[in-house]
Amino acid sequence: MIGEPVHPKWDPQMMAMLNVAYAGRGVHSDGHILDGGAYVEPVAMHELPGSTFALVTNSQPGVEDGPVSSHADGGKLGVALLRKEHGKWTLVRHFEDVATLGSYGYIGEVKWISLADGKPGIAVLHGTSGQGASDESMSLFDLTGREMRDLTDEIGVVSTNVGACGPGSPVCWTIESTWHFEKNPKSAYDDLLIDFSGFRETRKQGEAETVPRIRKNLASHARYTFKDGMYKLLDGETILPKIDFTN
Repeated sequence: MIGEPVHPKWDPQMMAMLNVAYAGRGVHSDGHILDGGAYVEPVAMHELPGSTFALVTNSQPGVEDGPVSSHADGGKLGVALLRKEHGKWTLVRHFEDVATLGSYGYIGEVKWISLADGKPGIAVLHGTSGQGASDESMSLFDLTGREMRDLTDEIGVVSTNVGACGPGSPVCWTIESTWHFEKNPKSAYDDLLIDFSGFRETRKQGEAETVPRIRKNLASHARYTFKDGMYKLLDGETILPKIDFTN
């Protein structure tokens, strides 16, 4: 579910990688590292071309008994690149506190992707929820650079308020999406294509709750291309309603 923690059960191999990434710093416990006031957990691992492995981590404030984040707190994304030689892990590069994403102290869901030929990356799907509404956005990261940063301005992929949609609600909606990358030889990265679909139900202001809402099916297409250091909307539209979680 959007906004809820997404992290694996304790995995010995990922913990071994985490211990190498935080060698001499963190206090090891089953499933996490306690690095000062940071509660660091492994989220996902993947073998990249060239016999390098990527370990994605989630960091948030915490103590030995567990994390202490609130609903409004995001998690901090970390990535460690390692190689295994003669049965031992060797740290190649470590990116800490790359971005703060998600809610409840967790960054969200990690997807392994290819941003272009020879450029493996990750897509992190993250969002929040409150009072029956939820949203989800996508952030993209290149695993091959000397530096690591979000290549997006948090591209929206989901918006819904069905959890708060009761008989008296005048407007209800759910918009979801599917996405993929398409080659772009003129750009450093492939284009991102998103197809949105869903519905919006409305009732005229002042009408009684017994009057059925009118449903309209919605669909749109959006193409994002990498330009001036960021993925930007090239054509199409997102049709995602904005949700104000401050109210």
